[in-house]
Amino acid sequence: MSPPTASLVEWTHTLCERDMPIFSKTAQSVYQTMEDENKGASELAAVVLQDPALTAKLLKISNSPFYNPSRQKLGTVTRAIVILGINCIRELTLACSFFESVLPQQNKQYASEEIAKAIHSAMQAKSLATVARDPSPEEVFVATLLHSIGDIAFWCFCGEEGQRISALIYSGHSAEAAQRQVLGFTLEELSRSLSQTWHLSGLIEEALNKPDAPRSRLVKLGHTIAEAIQQ
Repeated sequence: MSPPTASLVEWTHTLCERDMPIFSKTAQSVYQTMEDENKGASELAAVVLQDPALTAKLLKISNSPFYNPSRQKLGTVTRAIVILGINCIRELTLACSFFESVLPQQNKQYASEEIAKAIHSAMQAKSLATVARDPSPEEVFVATLLHSIGDIAFWCFCGEEGQRISALIYSGHSAEAAQRQVLGFTLEELSRSLSQTWHLSGLIEEALNKPDAPRSRLVKLGHTIAEAIQQ
């Protein structure tokens, strides 16, 4: 693997330390809690409760008819975990963490599209994993959800570079060619760099670096199906 370019290192540092401190902390804390077999519902609830905005969004979705058809009032994260189950809450927590930052109006469309695509892909991949009797469909969900974290992070906080990439794509360039021409790297490479910086291991790392591995194919297929449905 070739060494990262200076611009890739700079973008990774900016997104981790300057523009996205809350998102970085939440994503990393949630994933580390999920990885630790000795931690359960109470530890996960403690992580969620560190962020009031995330807590509010989680409870809002937990009370929706889709996730809570019995319409039991869920007023606390702990109660939501008891009713919905820890695996469901883990998925919702990571999905909600995408919305922590206020999207600038200039790039809101692109960022919102990437977020929606990530969640849709994750749901498709989890369904495939369940049918394929994968040992952990929830892990496949998380890996698929965070697979395009570089795209989401970039479009949340890009400025002039985003406009230039959009113009090149509109003029007929492929997304990858436009990204490399403007940034010197692709957003897929940014995803790998952010993953390494946040120490996101397991299937997330495998899907980003070994896309042809058996379980990584579930992640890739989830994105492929979501893109096909979108078109």
